[in-house]
Amino acid sequence: MVESTLHRSARTDVDRYLTATFIAIRSYQAGQGGVLPPSLEALVPEYLDVVPRDPYDGQPLRYSAEKKIVYSVGGDGTDSGGSRSTDDEAAFEDGKEPTLRLEP
Repeated sequence: MVESTLHRSARTDVDRYLTATFIAIRSYQAGQGGVLPPSLEALVPEYLDVVPRDPYDGQPLRYSAEKKIVYSVGGDGTDSGGSRSTDDEAAFEDGKEPTLRLEP
């Protein structure tokens, strides 16, 4: 039960951090003529105080401007490059690597 509670807590944090980072990226884009930031560090300090840490491994959230995604390593702690799901909602809900796509 403790493990389940810890997992739910980490997942809640991931959802919040991914959403905040997504909003920061969109704000950056609005000020840069639609261009994505080169890294999440480029969002600090104007759009984020710090790059959020992934609660699953303590490292910064992952981001790929090339793939247009921001994601977490998820509960298994293995970075596989983001969710493989092509559905935006399913990618965000992915238990292995929750992913937010930056495409409209």
